[in-house]
Amino acid sequence: MALLSATVLIPAQRDLDEAQWHAQRAVAVERYRTDRLERYSAFRDALDRRDTPLVLGLLQTQLHLSPVDRTPLVDMAGGGSLSGSVFARIEPRFEPIAAPEPMRSALGRLATGERSRLWLVVIGAVLMLVGLLPGGTLERAHAGR
Repeated sequence: MALLSATVLIPAQRDLDEAQWHAQRAVAVERYRTDRLERYSAFRDALDRRDTPLVLGLLQTQLHLSPVDRTPLVDMAGGGSLSGSVFARIEPRFEPIAAPEPMRSALGRLATGERSRLWLVVIGAVLMLVGLLPGGTLERAHAGR
């Protein structure tokens, strides 16, 4: 009975783990995209308001212009060049969800293999049938008395 149960339950558990992983991944992607939309909306709103630090930063990085009363900072570690892209600072970070680990036991491999699973069902059914057969030795012992 345990062999038949393992043949049915192990693949079902693997499917459940995979389905839960897909659901968690979908939630993570949704969270990432929502965060991305919020960040881009905030950036657009700041542009519409003509936010002074943002406009000055864009003038310096995009057009290489700086107000007369300010001295631009040069990134000496990066060879003196700053990235002109504003999207690197806006883009959120995506945290990937690790895929579930497959079962690495011999029973797990047998229960999920295409041919071996069929053999486990057959062997489990034969063992169950043998277990259900009546015992002949006890009947003969009682009949002789």
